[in-house]
Amino acid sequence: YNYPDADIYHSSAAALCGLIGVVKKIKDGTPYLVTEHGVYFRERMLDVYAEMTLPEKILWMNIFKAITSVNYHYADKIMPVCEFNVEWEEEFGVPHRKIEMIYNGVDVNRFKPMAVDVEEGVRPVVAMTRIEKLKDVLNIIEAMQYIGGNIPQARLEIYGPISDERYYELCLRKVDELELQEKVRFMGSTDTPEVAYNRAEVFVQPSLSEGFPFTVIEAMACGKPIVATDVGGVREAVGDAGIVVPPRAPKELAEAVVKLMNDRELREELGKRGRERVLRLFTYRKFVEEYRRVYLETVTEARARGLM
Repeated sequence: YNYPDADIYHSSAAALCGLIGVVKKIKDGTPYLVTEHGVYFRERMLDVYAEMTLPEKILWMNIFKAITSVNYHYADKIMPVCEFNVEWEEEFGVPHRKIEMIYNGVDVNRFKPMAVDVEEGVRPVVAMTRIEKLKDVLNIIEAMQYIGGNIPQARLEIYGPISDERYYELCLRKVDELELQEKVRFMGSTDTPEVAYNRAEVFVQPSLSEGFPFTVIEAMACGKPIVATDVGGVREAVGDAGIVVPPRAPKELAEAVVKLMNDRELREELGKRGRERVLRLFTYRKFVEEYRRVYLETVTEARARGLM
């Protein structure tokens, strides 16, 4: 297959999508870069289907490991979005000289504190996530039973597309089982996430796996206090601007949300810290400048070595 010519190929994961870059690197010497948001191999380990037999699981994990290893080997540079990912890459034997961490960045002029209409008597808890197993929406649904029992006005608003219909049906059954029909709303995708974030009294990220989630830093840029699970680079993102809890621990997640909802001063202080932290470390401008520099360095080096 004749892939389009380019000065550089850049994959968003050390996954199947990166094999085009690998082919062009082998065939033409075209520079190849990999950004790792979530660690592909780790997420496939978490996502491997429970109904598989042990031999099937071993087969698929070896395939995923091989795909990851090929991407790492041929990449000129690997750019994880957080230090957590670096540890996994080094476990695969990637030389440290090939790794350069670049944090994600957001548009702080779009994602900023703003006044939005919220229904009287409603105190929104907002999650912005795809509906799928790794995002662990069940975690926050289960937490809502405790949150609602302590904060009667609390309502969970989940924004985002349904990526896994079977998992979505499981979430709906859990809502019915816990009798949370009035407490949990699936809002679907939104073209105005900045408005959704600004509805939140508390923003929640309940995932089993993350890289360096845009949703968390977008919510921080909007001045919202964060409750998030301690996965991937979440702790690096949140810093002192929120509360980090273990994954798959709905009671601890709920207790953190209730603590913030009962303390307005703390919510305002954490929201202020979050906005300041994003302005200092996670702006879109800084993010773009770092990638532009890496592109120029990589292409210049390849041309100096006569590879282009």
